[in-house]
Amino acid sequence: MVERLFDSDIDICLNSYNLLKTEITTSTSSMTSIPKPLKFLRTHFNLIKEKYNSYNPKTEKEKNYKLLLSDLLSVLVIVMLDVEETSLSYVLTGTKNITDWGLEYIRSLCGDIGKEYNIRLDNDSNLDEIYDLVKIIVPYLISQHCENDAIDLLIEVEKLNDMLQYINENNYKKICLYLLAIANYSADTEEYRETLELVYNIYFTKFKQYVDAMRVAIKIGNNLYIQQTFNQCPDEIIKKQLAFILARENIFLENDDLSDELREIMSNNKLSEYYKRLGKELEVLEPKHPEDEFKTHLENKKSDKTDKLESYKINMAYSIASSLINCGFGTEVLLTKPENNWMNQKMMKLMKKKKKKKKKKKKMKKRI
Repeated sequence: MVERLFDSDIDICLNSYNLLKTEITTSTSSMTSIPKPLKFLRTHFNLIKEKYNSYNPKTEKEKNYKLLLSDLLSVLVIVMLDVEETSLSYVLTGTKNITDWGLEYIRSLCGDIGKEYNIRLDNDSNLDEIYDLVKIIVPYLISQHCENDAIDLLIEVEKLNDMLQYINENNYKKICLYLLAIANYSADTEEYRETLELVYNIYFTKFKQYVDAMRVAIKIGNNLYIQQTFNQCPDEIIKKQLAFILARENIFLENDDLSDELREIMSNNKLSEYYKRLGKELEVLEPKHPEDEFKTHLENKKSDKTDKLESYKINMAYSIASSLINCGFGTEVLLTKPENNWMNQKMMKLMKKKKKKKKKKKKMKKRI
């Protein structure tokens, strides 16, 4: 097939190229190994490269064929070592039909695009060719459910906002979750804010997901976004949920149109009442004992006596924990119940000791 690539008959050349392309694209292999057709072909890389460089097309058909050869070399160069050329260098002189060669080829090409973009940016070179390739690659990656790779590529070429045109109802949740995750690794605060604003626009403007949009607006810290998300929400029940989210962040919106119920929610006036109502719905009415949370019986206890705390320190720690765990119930299990109140028990013991001492003193006085 390689020999026939440069036959005198252009139809034979095209037939040989198509056979090679079929062998490469239909070969199956694991992610960690090179497909067999590429293993065999890489020994002929230098020959194909020499023939390609010396090939002088005369007809339109031959010119198109040279473009196809450039595509083939862009695939072969991936499995070559110590080669100056990159896959991208051959792609730019080829047909640009890069999606025909499969997903792994596209992923490899994305790495070359990121490097070439930085080089051209430093040299103030034209970036139109890079952007044209990105417009081909991103829809293909999304069609293959590789939204994360598409986002990474757009970040590399500083075109993240272009993601808006490729988002639909099936992939926006996955895309937003990934954007929120990578926002934490932004190079600067400006990039961080731009990423979060893109997520906000997806949630609020495009898909009317007011709850998710509110969380992002709070994360950005933009009062305008917070107010418009709350005010434009048409559903009263969702508005209550937004009010609870704002109340949790201690944010109160000054709005004359707010109902009394929304004001109460947002101001946290009835937080304890709502908490108890939720506990009743979940059938969790009794306050918890700290041991239910600590589960000390599951710990590997050391036998060394020096590590043991004094009883009053343990009781004090349990009391503080009990108060924090059960603060929403307005009661707890250690200090409010007399039978469990270790402080009362401690006081009773001290009182008994004092009485015994007084009795001893009286007896000693009588003896004297």
